[in-house]
Amino acid sequence: MRNLSLATAFLALSSNVLYAGAQEDADYIANVTVNEEVMQGVLVAMRPVLIQAVQQDLISRGIKVSDTEAFFDIVMDVFMDGFIHELRIPTAQFYVENFSASELHEIAQFYHSPTGKKLLRFTPAMMQHGAKTGQVAGAKAAQMVQPEIVRRIHEESLVIESRSFTDKLLEAFE
Repeated sequence: MRNLSLATAFLALSSNVLYAGAQEDADYIANVTVNEEVMQGVLVAMRPVLIQAVQQDLISRGIKVSDTEAFFDIVMDVFMDGFIHELRIPTAQFYVENFSASELHEIAQFYHSPTGKKLLRFTPAMMQHGAKTGQVAGAKAAQMVQPEIVRRIHEESLVIESRSFTDKLLEAFE
């Protein structure tokens, strides 16, 4: 009898998680998909681009930093907790606005499943893989389209302010 009571209590508690309302399901989805592990995956995948953007921004403001990567790491360490918290709120709202209660329930159930949990664990690695393969694919695609870009620039009489820059750009594409 005691085991039956424990099983009933467990099912009651777990059904509250799995059969929550739309907002609760959306909050759950946002919490499991917007977390430190996923954000770290984004940072690793985008690190070179983000560091270059930070470096360019600092230079444009006349700020010199001895180690841009260390500066970036400090900013991200301090920034990330607040960012994740603030990102979860509009993420949950987006889910509520774009999915029905039934769909949210299905999504939440998926993330509770072994496959959903595995997807969550592998999301950072998938993002890193996507960034690396995207860089390679982007470089190959850029090489293939360069002649078309040059043709279009000439055809559409596109003028870039600095003629020397235009020449360099066209030379780079040829």
